[in-house]
Amino acid sequence: MIAAEGTPTPAAGKTLYRLLPYRGELAIFGRLLPRRSAILELGCGTGRLTEALLDAGHKVTAVDNSPEMLRHVRDDADKVLANIEHLELRRRFDVALLASCLVYKLIGVDTSVQEQPYSSTDDRAGL
Repeated sequence: MIAAEGTPTPAAGKTLYRLLPYRGELAIFGRLLPRRSAILELGCGTGRLTEALLDAGHKVTAVDNSPEMLRHVRDDADKVLANIEHLELRRRFDVALLASCLVYKLIGVDTSVQEQPYSSTDDRAGL
């Protein structure tokens, strides 16, 4: 579905993410993950990466702000319906992922802005 001005509607985006196959995103960074990590996946969408993480033996908490998207996430993931800007889970994770930019990387879109490294030395930043 396309909006009058030619802007894709939210429904069109959801359909697109359901149709995208898993394209090996885990191969890009999987070797950096500790075995059997507790992973917080922010913006999980329909769970394409969630599924690969679960199959690799990780425990995944999958967060998205769309109940329609979360319906497609496997039931063995902990699903959280929330906006990531206001997320308060009060527990720690070994890894936090916001990997949606990898979709663009895999299809050849310039992601140089998303690839800028970020680090935090504030150990109190736990979610």
